[in-house]
Amino acid sequence: MLLAQLNNNYIQKKQKLIQFLRKMIQKVTMYQAVCDGCGRPCAEPYGFTAWATPESASIAAWESGWMTINHELYCPDCVEVDEEMDSYKPKEKKQ
Repeated sequence: MLLAQLNNNYIQKKQKLIQFLRKMIQKVTMYQAVCDGCGRPCAEPYGFTAWATPESASIAAWESGWMTINHELYCPDCVEVDEEMDSYKPKEKKQ
């Protein structure tokens, strides 16, 4: 009888905890900066790969050395110097 009561108390507490956590944990939308050359997401030195707004994702990418060329975003590995134009350009994709 005592064991049944303890088990019932445990189950009730577990159900209350699950209900509580369902209220606390919510699905959210986040944004990533993704390289148009290789598809890699931008990761800050601290390991963050998602931000609350598109603007903050873009700023984090630019601060990490990423570049916007012709309205596309590129990581440092996908950019090279265009010596004729004295600017940067996307690297040719290897096939």
